[in-house]
Amino acid sequence: MAWIRVDQSLRHHRKIITLANELGVGTATATGHLVLLWLWCLDNAPTGTLKQINGQQIATACAWTGDPNDLVNALISARFIDKRGRGGICLRIHGWEEYGGKLLQSRDRHREAVRQSRDRLDQSRSDQSRRDQIRVEKKQRPPPTPSDDPAAFILDHKGEIRVEDDEYDPETLQQDLNTLFPED
Repeated sequence: MAWIRVDQSLRHHRKIITLANELGVGTATATGHLVLLWLWCLDNAPTGTLKQINGQQIATACAWTGDPNDLVNALISARFIDKRGRGGICLRIHGWEEYGGKLLQSRDRHREAVRQSRDRLDQSRSDQSRRDQIRVEKKQRPPPTPSDDPAAFILDHKGEIRVEDDEYDPETLQQDLNTLFPED
């Protein structure tokens, strides 16, 4: 849900008084029309530029039942809307960055945070998937056998060396071990 900042001083601001006088309404009504325009802009003109928006659309957005041109001219006269471009044909909400611009920045930051969070989640899922794949591969491998290691030997329950590879002679291996580890 979008929101917009409205300062408490707005209802007595000289620009609202000018707008109210131009429209022939009270300041509370003028404030209401202006806030409705700002709220409408959040969804329909998020950059604050009223390009290709006509007076009738602005009047409808503001819930203005009078002449749309009177409303647009009063908004321009009170400097809530600026004329831009050649001949002033493009209208823009004055100071929009203070009002809706912050919301746009907040939406952009939120969108980026969500994207980064999804990327981290995807990476985490990918890592987990890889770990699962490795786990499955390990389960599918046959257990290693002593013959996988050409120098494999086992000490039996009596402490005697038993060679698991036909290439080694147990007696020669025992002599080599005795030479390496002489008994004192």
